[in-house]
Amino acid sequence: MQLLRDIVKIENMLPSRRRWALAQLFLRYGFISVAEVKDQTEMRVGREIRVAEGLFSGFRALIERIDSKGRLSVLVSDGKHGVKVSGLTEAQIELID
Repeated sequence: MQLLRDIVKIENMLPSRRRWALAQLFLRYGFISVAEVKDQTEMRVGREIRVAEGLFSGFRALIERIDSKGRLSVLVSDGKHGVKVSGLTEAQIELID
């Protein structure tokens, strides 16, 4: 029953925090290993993301730069053209596989 309560609590979190919390929950119950958790929750240059807020909401993008304050510069692309977006925070994106 506690597992269900934890899942409901995670569903009410911000999308950017949800993946990390879900990975921690799976780790606690032994569904996945530590290496899988690190890979799923790591923000790094070259990682594909989805913009969750703002003008480009719903678009996929690639992380190009992470500054010292944790703000991101990403390249939003539709296949033919790309637009650089700077100053995104972790709360404004979703990590995708």
